[in-house]
Amino acid sequence: VLPARSYLVVAKDPAALNTATGFTGALGPYAGQLSNSGETLRLFNQL
Repeated sequence: VLPARSYLVVAKDPAALNTATGFTGALGPYAGQLSNSGETLRLFNQL
């Protein structure tokens, strides 16, 4: 469960995101695709 007002960043290429923005901590690599117009994303803890 993510705490209130928190966020999770999933990137296609976390290293490229870090180089471009300086942001660290992105999860990935993500090989899927998401719609730019929005869609539901569900995260599950793999046990």
